[in-house]
Amino acid sequence: GEDYVDREDQTDTRDGTDYSAHASYTRELGHGELKLDAMVVMTDRTEDERSTEYVDIASTALTDLASYNEQLVSIDQHNAVLGLSYEFDHLGGESEIDLDYANFSDGRFDTEEEIRYRAGQNPPRFRDYQGERILTDTDDREFALKLAHERSVGAATMQFGLDLNDKDRDTSLAVSEVEAAGAGRPLPAYGDFDLTESRISEQRLDPYLMFSGDTGAFEWEAGLRYESTSVDITSDGERYDNDYAVVLPSAHLRWSLSEQDRINVSLSRSLRRPGFNQVLPVLLEGEYGDNDFIGNPLLEPETANGIDIGFER
Repeated sequence: GEDYVDREDQTDTRDGTDYSAHASYTRELGHGELKLDAMVVMTDRTEDERSTEYVDIASTALTDLASYNEQLVSIDQHNAVLGLSYEFDHLGGESEIDLDYANFSDGRFDTEEEIRYRAGQNPPRFRDYQGERILTDTDDREFALKLAHERSVGAATMQFGLDLNDKDRDTSLAVSEVEAAGAGRPLPAYGDFDLTESRISEQRLDPYLMFSGDTGAFEWEAGLRYESTSVDITSDGERYDNDYAVVLPSAHLRWSLSEQDRINVSLSRSLRRPGFNQVLPVLLEGEYGDNDFIGNPLLEPETANGIDIGFER
């Protein structure tokens, strides 16, 4: 029932090829088991999006043409993961050591060009011809160490450990915008790139302690985890530091009233850290449709207190 404005016809073609390999090796060693895992994934992908805008609801005539937009993106990704773990009997219980390393690189070559005409003109009159080229290079590295020990303490089982995590991301963003000098003129060569380089470093140290057991119709579990995080961000010579620590308690109870009936009660506190894209203070034009986006390096994590009570039959 509104006034007609315009129509857009679009084709979006995405063509990707993945190459992956995985290897695993396990053997008995001493009083335990040693396991080695390795995985490599490579991805080549192209995205071709073409949009044509008309001022008529059905016509494809040049006289009704409002704009033509073409975006070509070439993506090259490499992902490698290496893991080493050793489980062994130790101090009357069982201990575990895990070492993990991961690397992910993502290179993107993004070119978008658009010719616009003055809508409603017959024949259409040239308005402008613009182009933008964005070169993005992202390199992620992650190192993780997990130490854990489990043993019996009376009628209960005690588990305690320490998780260490070190993440780094290096990002390079280069943007070049060009415009044709007039009607019928080609776009000039892309140059004078606006370069932004940034680095994010996140270190985590998370000790925890947990007890669990069962007594007749009751199964229970109670634990405490302390998560501390230190984030350092450098972008265009500016540096930001954000440190925070949170205590995360949890308790779970399962009560079997009969073979068919059961009551579950769970209390816990959880933490969700902001993603690297959310804290990077770099302006991304048109990141969400027509909306720009810039991250906040001092963004705080989200915490949630959960209470769950259920009956099952």
